[in-house]
Amino acid sequence: MARLLIVHHTPPPATAELFDAVVNGACHPDVTGVEVVRRAAPAATATDLPAADDARNACSEVPPVLAAAIMDDAG
Repeated sequence: MARLLIVHHTPPPATAELFDAVVNGACHPDVTGVEVVRRAAPAATATDLPAADDARNACSEVPPVLAAAIMDDAG
């Protein structure tokens, strides 16, 4: 079974809607053979990405801002 990793940072409502749409599409009954794994950005680990066959990122920030948010939450 293929594994799809969706990493998200979704404080803005529009980004949360985008994340919900991606998850709903990936989990649609017509899509078979795919395990959908959802991780909030601060909860994602270094082992999540290599374990996935594909990955998507849902966030409204540019990558350096997202990385800083992850680092802040990690302590």
